[in-house]
Amino acid sequence: MLKPLTRDILITLVIKISLLILLWFVCFKNVEKPHQSNEQWLLGSVQEKK
Repeated sequence: MLKPLTRDILITLVIKISLLILLWFVCFKNVEKPHQSNEQWLLGSVQEKK
């Protein structure tokens, strides 16, 4: 069995990670994707195609 302190730490981490994921979904659920390719997004370029 786990020690009580270890068990409490694991429970706390699971709760925090769950809340973080939930917050991420709530914040970014309605964000529209920019009209850029993944490569342009990664490189941070905003050049338009002519």
